[in-house]
Amino acid sequence: MRKLIYLLSILAVLGSCVPQKQYVELKQENERLTQMLGLSDSLVGGNDLDPEARTELQNDYGELLLANERLRATNRNLNQSYQELLERYTTMIEQSKGLIDGQSGGTTTNQREQYLQELEAQIQQREQRLRSMESSYSQDITQKDQQIIELQNALFQRDQELQRMRNAFSSVQANFPATDLDINERDGRLYVSLSQELLFRTGSARIDRSGRQAIQQIADALASLPGIEIMVEGHTDNQGDPGTNWELSLERALAVAKTLQDNGIRPEDIIVSGRGEHAPRASNASEYGRAQNRRTEIILSPQTEVETGQ
Repeated sequence: MRKLIYLLSILAVLGSCVPQKQYVELKQENERLTQMLGLSDSLVGGNDLDPEARTELQNDYGELLLANERLRATNRNLNQSYQELLERYTTMIEQSKGLIDGQSGGTTTNQREQYLQELEAQIQQREQRLRSMESSYSQDITQKDQQIIELQNALFQRDQELQRMRNAFSSVQANFPATDLDINERDGRLYVSLSQELLFRTGSARIDRSGRQAIQQIADALASLPGIEIMVEGHTDNQGDPGTNWELSLERALAVAKTLQDNGIRPEDIIVSGRGEHAPRASNASEYGRAQNRRTEIILSPQTEVETGQ
């Protein structure tokens, strides 16, 4: 009899305290993640990021929203399990009361003891399941919180570096017509595009005097940006033999890289690539478009890389 009363006390305490406390804690964790996602939402809608960085953040933010929805589903499952457990506790208490009141109808002492042991084992299993689900849920929330913080920090640092590069090249851009030297941002990088007319004569990979002056100014700006990755890409239009165009684009990129080196840029910081006619900026159907495609680009990448944990 004492064991039955003791077990009823355990059932009452567990039914009213432990699962409710776990449920409330999980609900608070879920609200905290939702608040974190709200901070990312405000960052996505801000105007401080360049378009490419905003697009990347929007994609990562979408993934975090999906993760949050999965966590909400887990929370709903926990709530359902909690309700089922309460119902189970109620049933067990009623059955145990029946045993105490002699309503079990002829059950022996050994049978009652066995039933109580099974009942106690079931309670322990339920509690272990809830603790396991709570632990997994809390770990997921902590991981997503950390990913959001790291993403925000990386995007902020990258935007700061891009702004530093923009400032360094503002005076260079002001010294040349936009048709000869154009600076724009794409995919979190700064592109300095030099026209063929500024650098080379038709079919030549020898840099003209005006081209050398432009590259010297670019090298001076790069000197204030240590650690920036520099890629020099040569491009042509689609006129003539594709193989010849590819060789010419590579020779021009090498000539620009060599001139940067002559003006103090370390060769180990420069990557050279010839793209030929295979990466046009505009249509080759018009002379205007072909002129835009005949270019050499100096592509600057900040040190900060934005990655999303999966």
